[in-house]
Amino acid sequence: MKCLRVLCVLCGSVFPASALDREAFTFTKYDLDARVEPEQQRLGVRGKITLRNDSESAQKNLVLQISSTLNWSSIQVDGKPVEFVSQIYNSDIDHTGALTEAIVTLPHPVGPKQAIELEVGYEGIIPVLYSRTRDWVRDLVSGGNRGSEFVRREQRARRSGQVEAAGSGSRDED
Repeated sequence: MKCLRVLCVLCGSVFPASALDREAFTFTKYDLDARVEPEQQRLGVRGKITLRNDSESAQKNLVLQISSTLNWSSIQVDGKPVEFVSQIYNSDIDHTGALTEAIVTLPHPVGPKQAIELEVGYEGIIPVLYSRTRDWVRDLVSGGNRGSEFVRREQRARRSGQVEAAGSGSRDED
């Protein structure tokens, strides 16, 4: 039994724990198309995002987070679906108290300062519970520019009450 304890201690020191680094990646580019259905308070988003590994080690996983009222429907790399686990992550960053998080298993490790492009899709209901959210939706529908300092977006309203918005942006490489 003593030998087993020593073996466990040795194995634990030889194989370091690989914790999930939620801050390893930085968004450097995105090109997203959003479909907003105000009558149903629905939002659907599809598009591409580019992420750069800003950590000091290669990453085999990455984490994407959206509002807890939304769900991840698709994540792909090079046109092929990748494995991901979706879970709730407690945070009040969007004032709902939680986020829907996708822990993505990448098809190959992404080295330090290397980038990867993903095709993503998510959708769900955006209940208008907070005045800030209500103002943002009103601004999106009316064509204003609140909160879009670095986002270029095109909008067009349809007679059916749906709004489609396209946004893209990039961040200068450090």
